Amino acid sequence: MKRTARKSLIGAAALLLLFCLALPAPAVTRGEVVEAVIQALRLPAWSGTARLADVPPGHRHARAIETAAALGIILPTDRFHPDMEAARAEAVFLALRAMGWRHEAEIYGHLFPLPDRDIPPYLLGYLGLAEAMSLPAPRGFLDEPRANVTVEDLLRLSAWLRSATTQIVSWEGRLEVDGLTLVVHRQGLGSPPANWAVQVGEYATAEEAAKVQSHLRQLGHQAVVTDGDVGKAVRIGSYPHYFQAWTTMTTVPSQFPATIVPQGGSGSRALFWAALICGPSGGAPQIVPAPALGAPRLPLSRMATLTGAQAAVNGGFFSGNSVIGTLVTQGTPYSLPHENRSAVAWDETGRVAFGNGNLQLYVDLAGTIHPVDALNRRPPERGVALYTPQAGRFARDLVFGTVEAAVSGGQVQWVRHWSASNHAVPEEGFLVAARGVAAEELLILEAGDEVKLHWRFADSRLELPWLLQAGPRLIADGRPVTTNEGFNAALREQRHPRSFVGHDGSRLWWVVVDGRNPWHSSGLTLDETRNIAAGLGLRDVLNLDGGGSSTLWWQGRIVNRPSEGRERPLPYGVVFGAGSASPAP
Repeated sequence: MKRTARKSLIGAAALLLLFCLALPAPAVTRGEVVEAVIQALRLPAWSGTARLADVPPGHRHARAIETAAALGIILPTDRFHPDMEAARAEAVFLALRAMGWRHEAEIYGHLFPLPDRDIPPYLLGYLGLAEAMSLPAPRGFLDEPRANVTVEDLLRLSAWLRSATTQIVSWEGRLEVDGLTLVVHRQGLGSPPANWAVQVGEYATAEEAAKVQSHLRQLGHQAVVTDGDVGKAVRIGSYPHYFQAWTTMTTVPSQFPATIVPQGGSGSRALFWAALICGPSGGAPQIVPAPALGAPRLPLSRMATLTGAQAAVNGGFFSGNSVIGTLVTQGTPYSLPHENRSAVAWDETGRVAFGNGNLQLYVDLAGTIHPVDALNRRPPERGVALYTPQAGRFARDLVFGTVEAAVSGGQVQWVRHWSASNHAVPEEGFLVAARGVAAEELLILEAGDEVKLHWRFADSRLELPWLLQAGPRLIADGRPVTTNEGFNAALREQRHPRSFVGHDGSRLWWVVVDGRNPWHSSGLTLDETRNIAAGLGLRDVLNLDGGGSSTLWWQGRIVNRPSEGRERPLPYGVVFGAGSASPAP
């Protein structure tokens, strides 16, 4: 009897097991996916009391879901529905966002679009990136993204994420059009910021920032003024939860450029950079001043669009609307040097030179030679200035007591005292403006008198049609350079967003590195920048303006993620594949 009963029990268990195997595998909910992702990546749990509106009190995954919301993984505009069955594509989406790869997924979807796979379009970039990474997502998630996540899938997803925490995961994408190459690179997992803030623009003067601060405080915002890269920044709050920052941002008046920016955070291994690589076959990049397009400063995307460019990148340093350092466009000086800082110059044939960017500029007024004290800026009280058409059709900052002379074709067209009328700059020449003794000499000139410009570079190799001065130089002829060129320790030794230009012997590389965002990219010190550049095979490298200015545009889109959350208006841009830009009226 006992043996018969045991056989019956074994038979019943086998039938039950076969029945269970015949049943479809239970689907995993969105809440369970978030819980698994948060745990696998060991993200710090949210300890506050806030919760999503559609997460019931006491929900077993509430803490993990709210952690994802606090870190900006789940966005305020999303309705999460924690008990809804999760699709594999949604799981990949949540995993990449928790890794800090949101920007890269969106860029991938724009630059390397996948064919329609009958899933929401916003998920396509995440799927493509998850397959292209050095550590791809589990195969089933990529082959059948519409299928619901099973328990076995969740185990594979967790194992993949844990593996990603033990190695440097990377991705690099390339596109080439008409001899110009775009490279986009990301490596490492992000780590959460400590807090979030709302940045309400960056202003040239403390007075402008104070006015914005006062207006926001009248509306009840605790706005503060902080030091920015090129002026004063206005920020609101420091919020531990992303939703708090987002709610504040939605109440800022629309005339102010409010964005959410991360604050603090440490231990991030994330690094993002993008590069434009051009050789002789791709055409020479051009320097386009914003005033030639009708404004003192413009976003890079606007400059690129107005010139019909294929791509664009930021250049050297500036203060307010003024360029800092030598700038030469189409063979004509645009801005005077800043001491002996380094520069890069190039021409249409592919010649490239790096060296001392110092430049001496003189104007010969019918045999009387004067040093030029200002270029496209008001002359000093006893000095001479030149205005060129690249800076706009009119000199807008001249003052009473100035004498002007229009020069075209090397000859004086007219001479006059300052007047309230417009101060037109000849399209094929320049305007000479003088004050003091030089003004009296200028009055002696008559129409038809000869006027010449003379300039001399400290380094004759830089006598090329396009030149910009920045610094410091990081690599020269394959050897590291550590001269600081007057830049302070904070700029050199702290991690910041960076831009640099380098030459590999045949091609120019224009590179931007994102920073100040532990989720996305922590930035580089100058020593780290030098190492990255050397690793790319660059033998000559010049540091450019960084911080919030670091911007790269490609065919209608900003490819990197500027540290202020939006483009910073620039006094000039370096554009690729552009038509000729004429001064705006």
